[in-house]
Amino acid sequence: MGHIFTTTEFWAALFGALAAFMLEAMRRWLQDRRANLAAGNEAVFVMAQMYTVAKNAHQQLFEDRAKVVREGTGREPFYFEYLGADVVWNPSDHVQTSKLGFILRSHNPDVLNSVAAVDRAFFNLLGALEAHKRLQVEFQLRSASVVGSGAAPLPVVEAAVGQPICLQLRDLTNFLQNDMPKDAQLIHEIARQLSETLTLIFPTGRVTRFQQVPRRLAGTPVTGVKAAAWRRAVRAVVTWWRTARAPKQPPEDGAKSRQRGQPDAH
Repeated sequence: MGHIFTTTEFWAALFGALAAFMLEAMRRWLQDRRANLAAGNEAVFVMAQMYTVAKNAHQQLFEDRAKVVREGTGREPFYFEYLGADVVWNPSDHVQTSKLGFILRSHNPDVLNSVAAVDRAFFNLLGALEAHKRLQVEFQLRSASVVGSGAAPLPVVEAAVGQPICLQLRDLTNFLQNDMPKDAQLIHEIARQLSETLTLIFPTGRVTRFQQVPRRLAGTPVTGVKAAAWRRAVRAVVTWWRTARAPKQPPEDGAKSRQRGQPDAH
């Protein structure tokens, strides 16, 4: 049997099998890598949409309505004059944290917990907006007999509606008015942190970026732990290479004419 190990056919078959094994392992690694990067980019995109919806809902519900009331009455709106916001969102559009398990093996695993918390906070916000809308409808129906032109005093309106509805609507309005901008900014910050984490995990990949906020919010995770040195080095080289290969902007017409020694046209 010993002579088998000295034959050319044996070593050719062995190296062929090893090469096939390595190629399959590399194929699977690249496939998993592409799937993980796609899942990360999808999460950043969904969170960007959450941020946009929260900002637009706050502007529609409070800022635009307050402007209308101030222009019409010269005073700040009462809590029941914020009439609700129309929010269109597919309930199935969650951040798929089950696909982001690879982040737990990264330099910043805590960001995954923050992403899950942001997803829950956003859907709680949607529930609060829906409840506010229902309470507004009930409030308007009960107050229709006394509001009329809108000149009825506040105690008269609240007496006609009933304290339970008024208290719920006031608390919910205050919650949305104060916490919705904070939730939107938190979504913005965590999405930015997720983009940075993906950039360091995939230094050569195309990562969806999220615009940075001017300051860090209190209570958000601090990304003090750095990625491995080789990841930072590879990312720096890739950034330099992309900058070097970027097409140069052509000079303006005035610059072209000056290069030819001709005066600019005035």
